[in-house]
Amino acid sequence: GQIIDPFHGQKDLQQQVLRHVSEAFGEDPLRVIRVARFAARFPGFSIAAETLELMKFMVDSGELQALKPERVWIELEKTFLENKPSRFFEVLDEIAALDLLFPELEAMKNIPQRADYHAEGDVWVHSLMVLEKAVEQANANDIQGQNRIALLAASLWHDVGKTVTPQHLLYDKQGNMLGRHPGHDNANIVIPLLEQLFSRLPFPKMVMQLIRDTATLHIRLHRITDMKPSSMARFFDENSFHNKGGEDYLQLLAMACKADLLGRLLTIEGKICEPKDDYPQFEWLLRAYKLIREVKIGEWITDYKNRHESSPSTQQIREAKRKLETEALKGLY
Repeated sequence: GQIIDPFHGQKDLQQQVLRHVSEAFGEDPLRVIRVARFAARFPGFSIAAETLELMKFMVDSGELQALKPERVWIELEKTFLENKPSRFFEVLDEIAALDLLFPELEAMKNIPQRADYHAEGDVWVHSLMVLEKAVEQANANDIQGQNRIALLAASLWHDVGKTVTPQHLLYDKQGNMLGRHPGHDNANIVIPLLEQLFSRLPFPKMVMQLIRDTATLHIRLHRITDMKPSSMARFFDENSFHNKGGEDYLQLLAMACKADLLGRLLTIEGKICEPKDDYPQFEWLLRAYKLIREVKIGEWITDYKNRHESSPSTQQIREAKRKLETEALKGLY
Protein backbone atom coordinates (compact mmCIF):
# COMPACT_ATOMS: atom_id res chain seq x y z
CA GLY A 1 0.00 0.00 0.00
CA GLN A 2 0.92 3.63 -0.32
CA ILE A 3 2.67 5.25 2.65
CA ILE A 4 1.53 8.79 3.37
CA ASP A 5 4.43 10.56 5.06
CA PRO A 6 3.91 14.36 5.07
CA PHE A 7 6.60 14.92 7.73
CA HIS A 8 9.28 12.78 6.01
CA GLY A 9 9.47 10.43 8.98
CA GLN A 10 10.88 7.59 6.91
CA LYS A 11 13.85 9.69 5.88
CA ASP A 12 14.48 10.69 9.50
CA LEU A 13 14.33 7.04 10.56
CA GLN A 14 16.82 6.09 7.87
CA GLN A 15 19.13 8.92 8.90
CA GLN A 16 18.47 8.24 12.60
CA VAL A 17 17.20 11.70 13.48
CA LEU A 18 14.75 12.73 16.19
CA ARG A 19 12.67 15.69 14.98
CA HIS A 20 9.54 17.52 16.12
CA VAL A 21 6.87 17.79 13.42
CA SER A 22 4.91 20.91 14.37
CA GLU A 23 5.02 24.05 16.46
CA ALA A 24 2.56 22.34 18.81
CA PHE A 25 5.68 20.77 20.34
CA GLY A 26 6.21 24.03 22.21
CA GLU A 27 2.83 23.85 23.93
CA ASP A 28 3.97 21.31 26.54
CA PRO A 29 7.41 21.73 28.18
CA LEU A 30 7.37 18.06 29.17
CA ARG A 31 8.11 17.26 25.53
CA VAL A 32 11.59 18.70 26.04
CA ILE A 33 12.30 16.04 28.63
CA ARG A 34 10.67 13.36 26.50
CA VAL A 35 12.99 14.10 23.59
CA ALA A 36 15.93 13.63 25.96
CA ARG A 37 14.43 10.32 27.06
CA PHE A 38 13.92 9.17 23.48
CA ALA A 39 17.59 10.01 22.89
CA ALA A 40 18.37 7.62 25.75
CA ARG A 41 16.18 4.95 24.16
CA PHE A 42 17.78 5.41 20.73
CA PRO A 43 21.36 6.46 21.54
CA GLY A 44 22.40 6.15 17.90
CA PHE A 45 19.95 8.88 16.89
CA SER A 46 20.83 12.56 16.76
CA ILE A 47 18.40 15.38 17.51
CA ALA A 48 17.55 17.67 14.60
CA ALA A 49 19.15 21.11 14.88
CA GLU A 50 15.80 22.92 14.72
CA THR A 51 14.39 20.66 17.44
CA LEU A 52 17.37 21.38 19.68
CA GLU A 53 16.94 25.10 19.06
CA LEU A 54 13.28 24.94 20.04
CA MET A 55 14.13 22.94 23.15
CA LYS A 56 16.76 25.51 24.14
CA PHE A 57 14.27 28.33 23.55
CA MET A 58 11.71 26.64 25.80
CA VAL A 59 14.34 26.22 28.52
CA ASP A 60 15.53 29.83 28.21
CA SER A 61 11.93 31.04 28.35
CA GLY A 62 11.50 29.37 31.74
CA GLU A 63 8.75 27.05 30.55
CA LEU A 64 10.24 23.99 32.27
CA GLN A 65 9.80 25.68 35.64
CA ALA A 66 6.05 25.12 35.29
CA LEU A 67 6.45 21.34 35.22
CA LYS A 68 4.99 19.45 38.14
CA PRO A 69 7.53 17.30 40.03
CA GLU A 70 5.41 14.19 39.48
CA ARG A 71 5.64 14.58 35.69
CA VAL A 72 9.41 15.07 35.82
CA TRP A 73 9.80 12.02 38.05
CA ILE A 74 7.80 9.83 35.67
CA GLU A 75 10.14 10.76 32.83
CA LEU A 76 13.22 10.22 35.00
CA GLU A 77 11.88 6.86 36.13
CA LYS A 78 11.34 5.79 32.52
CA THR A 79 14.78 7.09 31.58
CA PHE A 80 16.45 4.66 33.96
CA LEU A 81 14.73 1.84 32.05
CA GLU A 82 16.03 3.01 28.66
CA ASN A 83 19.07 1.69 26.77
CA LYS A 84 21.54 4.49 27.53
CA PRO A 85 20.34 6.71 30.40
CA SER A 86 23.47 8.87 30.34
CA ARG A 87 22.33 10.26 26.97
CA PHE A 88 19.27 11.76 28.70
CA PHE A 89 21.44 13.84 31.00
CA GLU A 90 23.84 14.79 28.19
CA VAL A 91 20.93 16.20 26.17
CA LEU A 92 19.65 18.16 29.17
CA ASP A 93 23.16 19.54 29.59
CA GLU A 94 23.32 20.48 25.91
CA ILE A 95 20.13 22.56 26.13
CA ALA A 96 21.08 24.14 29.50
CA ALA A 97 18.30 22.33 31.38
CA LEU A 98 20.54 20.27 33.67
CA ASP A 99 21.00 23.00 36.27
CA LEU A 100 17.27 23.67 36.32
CA LEU A 101 16.16 20.07 36.78
CA PHE A 102 19.16 18.42 38.46
CA PRO A 103 21.43 21.08 40.00
CA GLU A 104 23.29 18.44 42.03
CA LEU A 105 24.50 16.97 38.73
CA GLU A 106 25.34 20.38 37.25
CA ALA A 107 27.48 21.02 40.34
CA MET A 108 29.63 17.98 39.48
CA LYS A 109 30.97 19.64 36.33
CA ASN A 110 34.53 21.00 36.52
CA ILE A 111 35.13 19.41 39.93
CA PRO A 112 38.59 17.85 39.49
CA GLN A 113 39.69 14.44 40.75
CA ARG A 114 43.07 12.79 41.24
CA ALA A 115 44.40 11.69 37.85
CA ASP A 116 45.73 8.38 39.17
CA TYR A 117 42.23 7.28 40.23
CA HIS A 118 40.22 9.38 37.78
CA ALA A 119 42.01 9.96 34.50
CA GLU A 120 38.59 10.16 32.81
CA GLY A 121 38.03 13.72 34.00
CA ASP A 122 35.77 15.55 36.43
CA VAL A 123 33.06 14.22 38.74
CA TRP A 124 30.39 14.74 36.07
CA VAL A 125 32.21 12.56 33.52
CA HIS A 126 32.89 9.92 36.17
CA SER A 127 29.26 9.85 37.31
CA LEU A 128 27.95 9.26 33.78
CA MET A 129 30.50 6.47 33.30
CA VAL A 130 29.38 4.89 36.57
CA LEU A 131 25.76 5.16 35.45
CA GLU A 132 26.54 3.19 32.29
CA LYS A 133 28.51 0.58 34.23
CA ALA A 134 25.45 0.21 36.45
CA VAL A 135 23.38 -0.42 33.31
CA GLU A 136 25.81 -3.23 32.46
CA GLN A 137 25.43 -4.64 35.98
CA ALA A 138 21.64 -4.47 35.73
CA ASN A 139 21.62 -6.19 32.34
CA ALA A 140 24.02 -8.92 33.44
CA ASN A 141 21.98 -9.69 36.57
CA ASP A 142 18.50 -9.18 35.07
CA ILE A 143 17.68 -6.30 37.42
CA GLN A 144 14.33 -4.83 36.40
CA GLY A 145 11.65 -2.41 37.60
CA GLN A 146 12.17 -0.35 40.74
CA ASN A 147 15.34 -2.25 41.65
CA ARG A 148 16.89 -1.16 38.35
CA ILE A 149 15.77 2.43 38.88
CA ALA A 150 17.26 2.42 42.38
CA LEU A 151 20.55 0.90 41.22
CA LEU A 152 21.02 3.42 38.43
CA ALA A 153 19.95 6.43 40.50
CA ALA A 154 22.27 5.41 43.33
CA SER A 155 25.16 5.03 40.90
CA LEU A 156 24.52 8.44 39.33
CA TRP A 157 24.41 10.39 42.60
CA HIS A 158 26.98 8.35 44.57
CA ASP A 159 29.61 11.13 44.50
CA VAL A 160 27.33 14.06 45.26
CA GLY A 161 29.49 14.82 48.31
CA LYS A 162 32.37 15.85 46.04
CA THR A 163 30.41 18.89 44.86
CA VAL A 164 31.10 20.73 48.11
CA THR A 165 34.77 19.81 48.57
CA PRO A 166 36.68 22.92 49.78
CA GLN A 167 38.73 24.68 47.11
CA HIS A 168 42.07 24.16 48.91
CA LEU A 169 41.63 20.41 48.51
CA LEU A 170 40.97 20.76 44.78
CA TYR A 171 43.93 23.04 43.95
CA ASP A 172 47.12 24.07 45.73
CA LYS A 173 48.17 27.72 46.18
CA GLN A 174 49.94 27.69 42.82
CA GLY A 175 46.79 26.51 41.07
CA ASN A 176 48.00 22.98 40.52
CA MET A 177 45.24 20.40 40.53
CA LEU A 178 45.05 18.21 43.64
CA GLY A 179 41.58 16.73 43.21
CA ARG A 180 41.40 15.37 46.75
CA HIS A 181 38.01 14.55 48.27
CA PRO A 182 38.49 13.25 51.82
CA GLY A 183 35.20 12.69 53.60
CA HIS A 184 33.02 13.03 50.51
CA ASP A 185 31.06 10.05 51.84
CA ASN A 186 30.45 11.68 55.22
CA ALA A 187 26.74 11.52 56.04
CA ASN A 188 26.80 15.04 57.50
CA ILE A 189 27.88 16.32 54.08
CA VAL A 190 25.97 13.94 51.82
CA ILE A 191 22.53 13.70 53.41
CA PRO A 192 21.65 17.45 53.26
CA LEU A 193 22.59 17.50 49.55
CA LEU A 194 20.43 14.48 48.82
CA GLU A 195 17.53 15.85 50.83
CA GLN A 196 17.46 18.85 48.48
CA LEU A 197 17.13 16.43 45.57
CA PHE A 198 14.44 14.39 47.31
CA SER A 199 12.48 17.51 48.24
CA ARG A 200 12.08 18.39 44.56
CA LEU A 201 11.11 15.01 43.13
CA PRO A 202 8.93 12.21 44.57
CA PHE A 203 11.53 9.45 44.79
CA PRO A 204 10.15 6.18 46.22
CA LYS A 205 11.38 5.34 49.72
CA MET A 206 13.49 2.36 48.65
CA VAL A 207 15.18 4.35 45.87
CA MET A 208 16.06 7.16 48.30
CA GLN A 209 17.46 4.62 50.74
CA LEU A 210 19.79 3.05 48.20
CA ILE A 211 20.97 6.46 46.99
CA ARG A 212 21.76 7.48 50.58
CA ASP A 213 23.55 4.24 51.38
CA THR A 214 25.60 4.23 48.19
CA ALA A 215 26.67 7.85 48.67
CA THR A 216 27.65 7.33 52.32
CA LEU A 217 28.95 3.75 52.27
CA HIS A 218 30.72 3.22 48.94
CA ILE A 219 34.19 3.97 50.31
CA ARG A 220 33.70 1.54 53.20
CA LEU A 221 32.37 -1.08 50.79
CA HIS A 222 35.49 -0.71 48.64
CA ARG A 223 37.58 -1.42 51.76
CA ILE A 224 35.43 -4.12 53.33
CA THR A 225 37.95 -6.89 52.65
CA ASP A 226 40.42 -4.99 54.86
CA MET A 227 37.99 -4.58 57.77
CA LYS A 228 38.62 -6.41 61.02
CA PRO A 229 35.79 -8.76 62.08
CA SER A 230 34.85 -6.42 64.93
CA SER A 231 34.66 -3.42 62.58
CA MET A 232 32.59 -5.39 60.10
CA ALA A 233 30.17 -6.50 62.82
CA ARG A 234 29.73 -2.86 63.82
CA PHE A 235 29.23 -1.90 60.16
CA PHE A 236 26.36 -4.37 59.76
CA ASP A 237 24.86 -3.45 63.13
CA GLU A 238 24.83 0.27 62.35
CA ASN A 239 23.22 -0.13 58.93
CA SER A 240 20.48 -2.71 59.65
CA PHE A 241 20.46 -4.11 56.12
CA HIS A 242 17.99 -6.82 57.19
CA ASN A 243 15.37 -4.07 57.57
CA LYS A 244 16.06 -2.65 54.11
CA GLY A 245 15.60 -5.76 52.02
CA GLY A 246 18.32 -8.09 53.22
CA GLU A 247 20.49 -9.90 50.69
CA ASP A 248 18.62 -8.54 47.65
CA TYR A 249 19.20 -4.98 48.83
CA LEU A 250 22.86 -5.67 49.56
CA GLN A 251 23.32 -7.00 46.04
CA LEU A 252 22.05 -3.70 44.63
CA LEU A 253 24.37 -1.76 46.93
CA ALA A 254 27.32 -3.93 45.91
CA MET A 255 26.48 -3.51 42.21
CA ALA A 256 26.42 0.27 42.57
CA CYS A 257 29.79 0.19 44.33
CA LYS A 258 31.23 -2.10 41.67
CA ALA A 259 29.97 0.31 39.00
CA ASP A 260 31.80 3.11 40.82
CA LEU A 261 35.09 1.22 40.72
CA LEU A 262 34.69 0.28 37.04
CA GLY A 263 33.32 3.61 35.79
CA ARG A 264 36.66 5.38 35.55
CA LEU A 265 40.09 5.41 33.92
CA LEU A 266 43.31 4.94 35.88
CA THR A 267 46.79 6.33 35.43
CA ILE A 268 49.34 3.58 36.05
CA GLU A 269 53.05 4.23 35.40
CA GLY A 270 52.14 7.16 33.20
CA LYS A 271 49.67 5.23 31.08
CA ILE A 272 45.89 5.62 31.06
CA CYS A 273 44.07 2.31 31.35
CA GLU A 274 40.75 0.78 32.34
CA PRO A 275 40.36 -0.86 35.77
CA LYS A 276 40.19 -4.63 36.04
CA ASP A 277 36.68 -6.05 35.79
CA ASP A 278 36.97 -7.54 39.25
CA TYR A 279 35.24 -6.67 42.52
CA PRO A 280 35.86 -9.32 45.21
CA GLN A 281 34.12 -7.04 47.71
CA PHE A 282 30.81 -8.13 46.16
CA GLU A 283 31.03 -11.76 47.28
CA TRP A 284 32.80 -10.78 50.51
CA LEU A 285 29.90 -8.55 51.51
CA LEU A 286 27.28 -11.22 50.80
CA ARG A 287 29.25 -13.94 52.59
CA ALA A 288 29.68 -11.68 55.61
CA TYR A 289 25.96 -10.92 55.68
CA LYS A 290 25.07 -14.61 55.60
CA LEU A 291 27.42 -15.31 58.51
CA ILE A 292 25.86 -12.45 60.47
CA ARG A 293 22.34 -13.74 59.84
CA GLU A 294 23.27 -17.22 61.06
CA VAL A 295 24.00 -15.86 64.55
CA LYS A 296 21.21 -16.91 66.94
CA ILE A 297 21.10 -14.65 69.97
CA GLY A 298 18.14 -16.57 71.39
CA GLU A 299 20.36 -19.38 72.64
CA TRP A 300 22.57 -16.91 74.49
CA ILE A 301 19.52 -15.25 76.10
CA THR A 302 18.19 -18.62 77.30
CA ASP A 303 21.57 -19.55 78.74
CA TYR A 304 21.80 -16.17 80.50
CA LYS A 305 18.38 -16.61 82.09
CA ASN A 306 19.30 -20.08 83.34
CA ARG A 307 22.53 -18.83 84.91
CA HIS A 308 21.26 -15.55 86.38
CA GLU A 309 17.56 -16.27 86.93
CA SER A 310 16.80 -12.93 85.28
CA SER A 311 16.62 -11.46 81.81
CA PRO A 312 19.58 -9.63 80.27
CA SER A 313 19.30 -5.92 79.52
CA THR A 314 18.97 -4.62 75.99
CA GLN A 315 22.55 -3.37 76.17
CA GLN A 316 23.81 -6.77 77.30
CA ILE A 317 21.97 -8.48 74.46
CA ARG A 318 23.41 -6.07 71.92
CA GLU A 319 26.97 -6.51 73.23
CA ALA A 320 26.62 -10.29 73.26
CA LYS A 321 25.22 -10.29 69.74
CA ARG A 322 28.11 -8.13 68.54
CA LYS A 323 30.63 -10.58 70.08
CA LEU A 324 28.91 -13.57 68.49
CA GLU A 325 28.83 -11.84 65.12
CA THR A 326 32.50 -10.89 65.40
CA GLU A 327 33.37 -14.53 66.06
CA ALA A 328 31.22 -15.65 63.14
CA LEU A 329 32.90 -13.19 60.78
CA LYS A 330 36.30 -14.68 61.54
CA GLY A 331 35.15 -17.46 59.23
CA LEU A 332 35.79 -15.11 56.31
CA TYR A 333 39.52 -15.07 56.85
